[in-house]
Amino acid sequence: MHRIKMIAMDFDWTLLDHTGGKKYIPSDTLALINRLIAGGILVGIDSGRQAEALLDTLRLAGVQPGRPFPSFFMDQENFIYWNRGHRDPHRIYDWDKDGMFVSQGGDNDTLQAANDAFCRRLAGRVADMMAAIDAQGWAVEKWIVFSQFGMEIHFTEADCAQQAIALLEDFFTPQDGVALHRNTSIVNVVPAGSGKGAALLRAARYCGYAPGDVLAIGDSLNDISMLSGEYGFLSGCVGNADPIVKELVRKNDGYVSDKPAGDGVYDVIRHYAARGYLDAEIFSGDTL
Repeated sequence: MHRIKMIAMDFDWTLLDHTGGKKYIPSDTLALINRLIAGGILVGIDSGRQAEALLDTLRLAGVQPGRPFPSFFMDQENFIYWNRGHRDPHRIYDWDKDGMFVSQGGDNDTLQAANDAFCRRLAGRVADMMAAIDAQGWAVEKWIVFSQFGMEIHFTEADCAQQAIALLEDFFTPQDGVALHRNTSIVNVVPAGSGKGAALLRAARYCGYAPGDVLAIGDSLNDISMLSGEYGFLSGCVGNADPIVKELVRKNDGYVSDKPAGDGVYDVIRHYAARGYLDAEIFSGDTL
């Protein structure tokens, strides 16, 4: 049996609870995470947020980034940054007010160049894609093409987003290297092979870990690539997860918590400790 050496979780509505408009991480969950890190386990965030927004939101939730959590994080589902306590620093970023995080070597630079080239190719098709969507009468709130990620199309209704994926598939061939993903009412048009699962695999390999050494936790459709078993990670989801996500986690022999957001993260980790993937003693004295 593998032992868990790395835990990656989605941020919004997985680790971070937004109930009542308040952004918070349950104190027991944060205490558990800090104990795991103290015990040598890497615990990080695999998010679609940009780095500055992610770190600022952690501060708003009362967490000083990097002291000690998170051990790492993914920016825009792609770019990997490490807590300098785990990796030697070589660059300080404008968005990193405390100078705590460093890039994963040349991997991020290579990925940035590939994404930039992808967006330049995609730009020539955007007008036709949006015209086809308009012809269907689907309401679009906004759309964005940005070189660090790809294209986002924000629909006002999730059903329209799902139908749009089928429509947009006709614009591309397998040779184009394009993937279409949906996150509730947002359609992402991104390079094939990108996304949270691929980023987490790169991070694990960087540390010399096998996929079976990694636990992934999420709630939404853009978390599927790290939860479905495609990359071989252990998986769990919180109680407020999308029904599609819950079904895929169960098929992957993962754990579906009945607790929401941050409390669900605690519950998922406790479940894997009970199965022998972590030391159960780390939970002694907790209240949940």
